[in-house]
Amino acid sequence: MIFGFGKKKGGDDGGREHERFRASDEKVRIYGEEFPLGDLSMGGMCVNDYNDDATKVNQYFEFVIEVHKEGETEEYRGHAQVARLGDDFMGVKFTKPQPELEFSVTRYLEYVATK
Repeated sequence: MIFGFGKKKGGDDGGREHERFRASDEKVRIYGEEFPLGDLSMGGMCVNDYNDDATKVNQYFEFVIEVHKEGETEEYRGHAQVARLGDDFMGVKFTKPQPELEFSVTRYLEYVATK
């Protein structure tokens, strides 16, 4: 099974719905600023180096994830909701439905799993 797609994941990590992929050089743009992507899953992402006092939990926003796949750069656009804010990070969940985003993230995570 690759990343538990479509299945609820229970267990030791707090019962997360989807397994997370730890990012390496992927980036995310939010409000025109670029941040390092901390991790990515089918349900959301963690944005590193994020410190914005104006951002609040449950706030909605648009984003662009930039990944590198087979020597090419791909961008995945979508909408998310802030789920958690911490010192130097923001955890977000993707809003539903976004079939194109889900398809692109699935393809990318399958690619990463084979590396």
